[in-house]
Amino acid sequence: MAIARVTDAQGVRYALADVATGTVNVELHELDGLDDGASLAAIAWVEAADRLVAVGQPGSGQATLGGILAMATPAASVPPDFAVVGAVGDTANDVVSAGNGVFVAAIQAAPRGAVLYRLGQDLSVSWRRSHSLPLWAGASGLAVGADQQTIYLAGPAGSIPDTVTGDVRLGAFDLDGELQWSVVLDDGGMEYVHGVAANASGVFLVGARGGRAWAARTDLDGSLAWSYTASLEGYPWSFARDAVAEVPGTWVLAGWASTNGTIAQAAPLAIRFTDGGAVGCP
Repeated sequence: MAIARVTDAQGVRYALADVATGTVNVELHELDGLDDGASLAAIAWVEAADRLVAVGQPGSGQATLGGILAMATPAASVPPDFAVVGAVGDTANDVVSAGNGVFVAAIQAAPRGAVLYRLGQDLSVSWRRSHSLPLWAGASGLAVGADQQTIYLAGPAGSIPDTVTGDVRLGAFDLDGELQWSVVLDDGGMEYVHGVAANASGVFLVGARGGRAWAARTDLDGSLAWSYTASLEGYPWSFARDAVAEVPGTWVLAGWASTNGTIAQAAPLAIRFTDGGAVGCP
């Protein structure tokens, strides 16, 4: 089952794609009942509960109720359940599921930092853990470890008084939200992380550096194994949006490459890496 989300002038929608016998059948669902300005940022499948969970930002009329719009529905059932939860001013960026919990990464506005939530099956907040400056200046992505007991959070590293250092901070949390360790990945430039994935061999991060797609892999203790900055002939600009952990030892960067730095002149980009950092094409 593949899941996608769409937010456009017609409102918020999500698509479920059933992949079978070499064909893809996509069913598009409209999300009614949301206030103007509502959007979805990320979607995850909760296999244990056979439910689709999405998080995003509430509309203008519900923003005073909380910072996170949460949605849950069985794949074949519409309309979904909605809830506006969390602290006012938090901005959800990613969601994953592990065990019987749903975990949300959000940006905390004041004081600036990262927030990790755990939501119950009814979308209520089980707990909220705030990690503000000087640790994190924001939250970009989440990944679940192969042990299903570790949540990895990646985002911009923070400092005081500079706020944002241009480095990436990666941290590991247990399912109770307790921080096990965090490291700053200083790769010698201004790196911005947008996606993170994990498997039994390490953690994979992707983003951008100097207008070009950037990727890095760490060991399970956060030590940097290797990094990569794209140099694509004919495409001086590139950007990595999503990280995918394939079979152990294989990672995929997904994003776009552009001739002039704009989406209008962009082409889809996918780069496959081995565990040791060798580059190939899917």
